[in-house]
Amino acid sequence: MKTQKGHFSRLIFGTNKLPENAILFAGILYPKEKIQHILALFEHAEKLSDFQPVLSYRVRIKKAEWLLCFGVYGGTSALEITNILGDGGVKSIVFVGWAGARKTVPVGAVCLPITICSLDGIVRLDSSHSTNIAPSVNLLKKLKKTLPNARHVSNVTLPGLGNLHGIAKVERASLRHDTVDTELSVVVHFARKSKVSAAGVLIVTDSIKEHKETINPNSTFTQIDRYNILEDAVKTIVNSDI
Repeated sequence: MKTQKGHFSRLIFGTNKLPENAILFAGILYPKEKIQHILALFEHAEKLSDFQPVLSYRVRIKKAEWLLCFGVYGGTSALEITNILGDGGVKSIVFVGWAGARKTVPVGAVCLPITICSLDGIVRLDSSHSTNIAPSVNLLKKLKKTLPNARHVSNVTLPGLGNLHGIAKVERASLRHDTVDTELSVVVHFARKSKVSAAGVLIVTDSIKEHKETINPNSTFTQIDRYNILEDAVKTIVNSDI
């Protein structure tokens, strides 16, 4: 049965018309105090849903409206929320997440994936003929201008189970790319199918060494640091002409 445009958006967000620009924040159970820090960047914020684990807000800054979704974790959550945003009329998605990285990319770096290799099961099930996914050209161009100091990287999206349980083939694949995450390719791939522009901004939190993601025990990088870096990047993005 064919559903009317905006049907699923209304079920989840209470409206069939969402802001044209959205930011998806990776990470399950996003800290409430960090959400408040992000919301404080805006002139107005209205909670739209408690669709657990995703919390969403309609926010406004300089007459521009954004949709913020916190708690996007794993490929299934990324797929579901991306499709619903397209149904609600979102035209542009910036995915902000965490990444592991090779030692050539330092912990704390802000990265713009210019190429994305998809090894997650969801995208490969939908499109088994290709593992290479490109972010939206125009949106990536704007992000490059907005975040001129960000590193341009090759990213691979891995299946969560393979990443966590040390499957050798998955681990070897991760070493051929600069950064590793578990959601970005799903967002970009299914956004494109909904004719929505999408690109990612990744904050490096871990160093990939000897096929494992580990935080250097001598590092002074903390949880506070990574959220501060993310907040600064988001502040720059929402104050720009994206």
